[in-house]
Amino acid sequence: MPPISGTSRKGIIKLTYKCNNHCQFCRALPNAEIQESISTKTAIKKLLMAKDLGIDMVLFSGGEPTLARDLYKIVDVTRALGMDYGLITNARRLAYPKYFEKLIKTEPAYVHTSILGATKETHNELTRAESFDDLMKALKNMRAAEIPDINVNTVITALNVSQLREITDLMYEFAPLTYKMTLMEPSGLYTKNSKRITISPVDAANAAIDALNYGLSKYGDSGLKIGIEGFPLCMVKGYESFVENMMTQGILYMSEVYEDRFFPVDHGERQFFHACHLCSRKLECPGQFGEYGAEGLMPLTGSVPLAYPMVIKDSARVGKPVSGTQCPVFQWTRKQGLDERNGICTLDKDVADYYALDNGNPDGLRVQGLKSAGQVYIDQSNRTKKTGVSVKIPVQLDKTCKECDARYACPGAYKSVQVGRYYQNLDKNVIQALQEISGRVVDLGSSRSFYTPVLMDMLKEGRITYTGVDQHGSVDLPEAVEHGAIFLRTDPEQLEMATKSLEWALFLDSINEFSNPLSLLLRARKWLVDGGKVLIVDRNPFLLLTDQQKNTWRLGSKQRNSMMPEVSHWLEETGFLPQQVFEPGPGRTNLWYIIAVKQAD
Repeated sequence: MPPISGTSRKGIIKLTYKCNNHCQFCRALPNAEIQESISTKTAIKKLLMAKDLGIDMVLFSGGEPTLARDLYKIVDVTRALGMDYGLITNARRLAYPKYFEKLIKTEPAYVHTSILGATKETHNELTRAESFDDLMKALKNMRAAEIPDINVNTVITALNVSQLREITDLMYEFAPLTYKMTLMEPSGLYTKNSKRITISPVDAANAAIDALNYGLSKYGDSGLKIGIEGFPLCMVKGYESFVENMMTQGILYMSEVYEDRFFPVDHGERQFFHACHLCSRKLECPGQFGEYGAEGLMPLTGSVPLAYPMVIKDSARVGKPVSGTQCPVFQWTRKQGLDERNGICTLDKDVADYYALDNGNPDGLRVQGLKSAGQVYIDQSNRTKKTGVSVKIPVQLDKTCKECDARYACPGAYKSVQVGRYYQNLDKNVIQALQEISGRVVDLGSSRSFYTPVLMDMLKEGRITYTGVDQHGSVDLPEAVEHGAIFLRTDPEQLEMATKSLEWALFLDSINEFSNPLSLLLRARKWLVDGGKVLIVDRNPFLLLTDQQKNTWRLGSKQRNSMMPEVSHWLEETGFLPQQVFEPGPGRTNLWYIIAVKQAD
């Protein structure tokens, strides 16, 4: 399986929460109250799960993994399964010659450790152990042994923020390695020590950027790679290319001591504040730890990301003709007792219409993203049951809004710039792509597909064999069954199929219906022959007006609303190479599709 951005596919197994340090901000130690360690049998069971997930490097973590019982036996099993291994460790035991000699014979491919101060006093104070000298010896040992991938991290606190330049100098002595500076996560033991160690995210970001610039100017391409982690993107604007995190290092899954399986990694317990909803980088940003609040958050403007599908209902005439410089949104919505954050105000013949939104998570600010990207559509179907076929209504921001200082704190008022309805065949490109396929096909989530008739015609012509899988089982055509079609009423995410038994896996308007699409793509990869392909079809979120007078049609809900760039990333993560791409865009459609080919193991 190909690496992700030059890295292997990694998964973390936490073996124990025991540790010979006692860091003031430790997130892991409180978890020992749930379960301190896992058994060797459980560790091996998790290794088998990791293999099934396509992981090719397991990182053992804790607590302190070098304190785990049977570590070397677990490493031997990892090797026997054909996977590399690494450690996320405080590295203290790696300072001891006999231990390190035994460890290095197992050929660890990756080590991640931490330095919390440029001086012994600061580092030891934060780890609450005599650990600095051990760390220096360990780094020297690792560099001499030429461990392939060495990573060192500094969690920024009030006690070490002034030492980041000096720590950068110290790390250069052990290069090549990756050194990163990280925003402290306010959880675990942090809650007991917050008064002593807390630093604002803004101050931490500024100090990290200062040390980054210092290191780049002083050491250049010397082998010391410097990164930053954990900050909202608005706090490191201009330095986004230096962001390091688990995903950039290919770490996709993690299993805590007390968990019985793997879960996709995330950025911790973060949230997006009011300002974040206006930001053009929200989809890429990890967000902010709630404990820190919204201070310092500043929405980045530019191309605003598309929003989630909205449900429009209860159109309400709320204003008078625009005159002077009166705000066409806030003044009228306030007058009517409406919340301008949870609706849309549009202009038609200089009269404002307010549309209340109701989608279970109302957020009218996201409407700005839809409109700025041109994703406003009107349904053209005459059918009683709506199918989502739609075309774009071009809209234009009202001139009053263009001149307003509060533009990025408001959904804005828009008006149509063209009159009339325009028809467009959104599906012809997908149908053309479908008609090119042949061989053994599985259709995952088949009951929601608009393309079933096309596939059935291909089945009758003998060009494909067909298996449709949907837990709702609403598609079951007797005539198709006569031609050999199989319809399985089961959850596709629980489906078992023979390895390398298919040429095609189809996700037709279904990829966003699944709770864990990454896992399902990995399963599909196992079912496909070498060179087999997936076809994924979906539509970008859009604002759909089915009746400009009533505005009552409800859009269907989904597990998520992942768009083409995110799905492309999933494909790369799971070992597929995009081969053919049809992108959405103004003047085209909100529909997109990707055909990707399975790369060799």
